[in-house]
Amino acid sequence: MAEVPSLLTLCLDALKDHILYGDDDDDDGVLQGIYELPAELFDCLLRQLPALALHKLQSQMPSEVQSDFDIDYACAGSGRKRTRHGKFDAAWKVLFYLRWPELTEHLPYDPLAGKNVMECESINDWRQKYWEMHVQNCFDAAAERAMLPSFDGRIGEIIVPDALIKAIGFQKKCSVYVYSRLHDHCQGFGAYTRFLRLPNVFCNVETCYGRISFH
Repeated sequence: MAEVPSLLTLCLDALKDHILYGDDDDDDGVLQGIYELPAELFDCLLRQLPALALHKLQSQMPSEVQSDFDIDYACAGSGRKRTRHGKFDAAWKVLFYLRWPELTEHLPYDPLAGKNVMECESINDWRQKYWEMHVQNCFDAAAERAMLPSFDGRIGEIIVPDALIKAIGFQKKCSVYVYSRLHDHCQGFGAYTRFLRLPNVFCNVETCYGRISFH
């Protein structure tokens, strides 16, 4: 017999779907209500959100509200006695570790239990790390398609594999065109990339001084 979900689980799932597929202008005030949740419920929600929902919630949160969800901790043995480590950054770190565990095996850190020593030196922008790696995965997948002899289209129009779209939490409940193309992912998350490995297949008429045209 299937387990019956709790009322809290149903509510969190409804909020997650609203963040993912609802209107960004928040005319109904749901997002504002989320920001005003008690800390315990807000923490529960953050743990339930996939990358795209977490990104939208953080991007639309007013800075004065976001600071209320930051926490302080002491860094022993560091020149800085205290540093700020936001709950959003912690949530991004967990998502990064869950999606690319092979990239973090050398770091002595359990995202659900403790702190990495390097956090005591500086704040790590795990949202930036997450989206940079995601965009890299999208380019790697696009390169496989672009290398086919039959390919003669634009790089930006290459369809991103469903697995990469689902990995960020989008299930295509709305328009099938949303986040379907490489262009969509570059437009939405390209600002977070600092370094990308571009295969030689991208060095064609669509590139100019290292920049790819998606028009």
